[in-house]
Amino acid sequence: MRIPKHKVSKKPEFKEVIYNSRRWELLRKLRRKALKVMEVLIKCGLKPITHGSIARGDVDEGSDVDVVIPYVVQPFIVTLCIENSDLNIFKKYIVKATPASTPKAYIELDPEGKVTVSFPITHLSPREWEFYRFGGLVTYDDLINDIRVPGVNKSLILIIPTDKGHKELPVIGYEDYVARVVGVS
Repeated sequence: MRIPKHKVSKKPEFKEVIYNSRRWELLRKLRRKALKVMEVLIKCGLKPITHGSIARGDVDEGSDVDVVIPYVVQPFIVTLCIENSDLNIFKKYIVKATPASTPKAYIELDPEGKVTVSFPITHLSPREWEFYRFGGLVTYDDLINDIRVPGVNKSLILIIPTDKGHKELPVIGYEDYVARVVGVS
């Protein structure tokens, strides 16, 4: 598993980013991938979400597709669901990010590990559930309706979608405002 390096933005900067046609097409492409995975899971009675840059819209060439089943489900159900579709399983593993965090199962659907399905092995704590909302989360219906939501990226920059791209605001020093915008405690 690759661990990306992201620098936390400590210098306050407020700016607007206008997307070019390549960036809009990349967003559509990644969202189509997420929809395909989510459709497979929905047909099996599951209720997945996706989160991160796909939800916010601030994708780049390094963006991945993270589909999450945000509740406890038997691993064999997810595995069978994927195996009975046109998707392929390349790798399966379990991650426990910290000693206190809920272990999560991950299934990689491509050789590079850029398209994954994950789900908790035990119930998520309220704080862990808020993690997805903090980064921005969308449902299948949101993707179908081309909805993007605010969220915080790995550099701790608040991304607020606009019709032309997005606005960026610092998180550090503006924590209360950011929490209200993304809907977390």
